[in-house]
Amino acid sequence: MSRAVKPGAIDWDVFFRKDDSSLQALLRKSPSLLEMILFIPLCLRLEGFVPGVPVADISAILLSIMAFGRKPKVGWQPAFGYRMLLFAIPAWMAIAGVYNDQLPFTRMGHIVAWALVIAASTSGRLNMRALVGSIGVSQVIATGYGIITLPQSTYPGRMIGMFGDPNTAGLHLLALGLVYAGIAQRNRKYFIVLAISVLGIFLTFSRTTWLGLGLALAWVFIPKNFNVWLKATLLFGVYKAVIGYANDVKNEGSFSDRAGSDHLRSLIVPLEEKLVAENPFTGHGPGTLTVKLGENEFFFHSSYLLLRAEGGWIMFYLMITLVVLTIIKVSHPLSGLPNRYLEATPIAILVCAANLGNVFLSYPACLALAACTWWAHAPGADEEQLAKLDTPVEEDLRASQNKLVNYLAGHENVMAKYDKLEKMEEEASKA
Repeated sequence: MSRAVKPGAIDWDVFFRKDDSSLQALLRKSPSLLEMILFIPLCLRLEGFVPGVPVADISAILLSIMAFGRKPKVGWQPAFGYRMLLFAIPAWMAIAGVYNDQLPFTRMGHIVAWALVIAASTSGRLNMRALVGSIGVSQVIATGYGIITLPQSTYPGRMIGMFGDPNTAGLHLLALGLVYAGIAQRNRKYFIVLAISVLGIFLTFSRTTWLGLGLALAWVFIPKNFNVWLKATLLFGVYKAVIGYANDVKNEGSFSDRAGSDHLRSLIVPLEEKLVAENPFTGHGPGTLTVKLGENEFFFHSSYLLLRAEGGWIMFYLMITLVVLTIIKVSHPLSGLPNRYLEATPIAILVCAANLGNVFLSYPACLALAACTWWAHAPGADEEQLAKLDTPVEEDLRASQNKLVNYLAGHENVMAKYDKLEKMEEEASKA
């Protein structure tokens, strides 16, 4: 039920509602502690500490319930087409699962939760201040824990922390670090978190993550007059050149001890290609995450092949279209406020996906796409609205104005009762 407002009084909630939907206002909005807590399992990998419990999926579902319990923000760019493309991913995965008689509940639940978190961001229902707060805490925890456990790493000399392998650790630190760089407020804590993130990325000694970081920074620092397609073409050329050079020197210098892992990859990738070729249209259904080499099973080493393994070429094109569309949207935001760090985030994901399985449907990718779509669809504030944003002074002013309105309303009721009592006394004296 809406709050009743006395005739002639100012409804300050309505007066500020449009302002609260603007990008600038939302960036000043106080984060929700509960939302921050729910974001943390998506930023870290806590399943190793609670075996058998899908902590991240549970948190994602609770976040989605919280988000869709809120009203969508006023004035945001319609995202019907984007959401249709987004939900086509779990829908097609379900079709592929039914067709192949492989529809594991946990994998499908994860994919649905992944899509819901991104969808909630397109209408401003997620608090990005809460997300960047969680990322800041998580980056410090992930890097600190990784350094402490470095002597016990199953990859000698390389940081894995709670993520299981260096490439996965690098993906988390890189993707979420770019989101933090794009949205968090510039202060001392901002630079400390970014420095810790870069340190963690360095300690993974993940060539793929290093390349992703380099290309992301190149995207950030390329001059503004380069359009999106020109930048993408330039970086793709750089990527191919670096990959070619890296293959020539992959077992030299600091990477001289990688011959074994590189040989293993060379054995696994052909098995992945063979598997996807068996059913190119629909794939083998959700949950097709491994290939068998001898008596052992290994996770996919390419997220591009994994998309085809689970959902065929259709799944592959749906996901790549979604990522490319996200880059285009965040490069042309409704507010007109560019954010190069967020623009670079999907680029980093595309790079990491080349040598790591399950990147696209991971929660780092989910949060990266959510942050990009949130920024892309939010309206900007005009000059009049900017003057009313929630700076501390304006917050105090608004609180004082609301108190004044309530006081006057209450005072008016008291005066009316006093006048009525005085009239009754006057009538009694006449009688």
